[in-house]
Amino acid sequence: MHPILLKIGALSIYSYGTMLAIAFLVSIFLISVRAEKKGINKDIVFSLGFWVIIWSIIGARLTYVLLNLKEFSHPFEIFSLNNGGLVFYGGLFCGLICAALYLKKQGIRVLDFFDLACPYLALGQAIARIGCFLNGCCYGKPANFAGVIFSPDSVAGSRFCNIPLHPVQIYDSFACLLIFIILLMYSKKNSKTGSLFFLYLLFYSVERFIFEFIRADSEPIIFNLTVFQVISIVLAIFSVVWLIVIKRKNGNKDR
Repeated sequence: MHPILLKIGALSIYSYGTMLAIAFLVSIFLISVRAEKKGINKDIVFSLGFWVIIWSIIGARLTYVLLNLKEFSHPFEIFSLNNGGLVFYGGLFCGLICAALYLKKQGIRVLDFFDLACPYLALGQAIARIGCFLNGCCYGKPANFAGVIFSPDSVAGSRFCNIPLHPVQIYDSFACLLIFIILLMYSKKNSKTGSLFFLYLLFYSVERFIFEFIRADSEPIIFNLTVFQVISIVLAIFSVVWLIVIKRKNGNKDR
């Protein structure tokens, strides 16, 4: 809708980058507050957040480039976020690896921290998707009922000029907000280590799989499914298996 929020002379402030920054800052702040209550130094969280942000962006960008190599005629275009964008799954996996290595170095149990942080990761996603909506990326297919017409200078508007599209970014934002609320409520119970984190992965993979059917920015690769639906299926199965393992492991302990 509004890829550029503000122009100050030659300086342009982009909506996507702004909302992404807000998402990271809000998530890291709330995680630090929660972590401090658990006896974890907030300085560790801020340092962790710094490295996770860097590696998440690197992972998200490299994944986009690898999936869309034909769009890049020159290597330097890889570093221009105006040419294409970021892939969440790439950023997620790269960020989790970075976080796990950092937490192990600090002597903090990885799954315990992931349980603590995952509700706020979902909240950050909800905020970031608003940036996608304003930017006109991650757009939906033409809508048969009420939809949104994106401006011609956006990615969605350049492809579907004056055509109402599903505001799938907003659908996704509300879904992530719902995941955040569910996980936050669940976190107040005495949940077993890792269960909250794998629930997050399960919930997100299911909603991503569903919304991919009305997204127009990725092509099917097999059985009429996109690469992100395939990843979602694998991630959902992986999460369910681990939830079963955690349940059985703790069930044996209770005996």
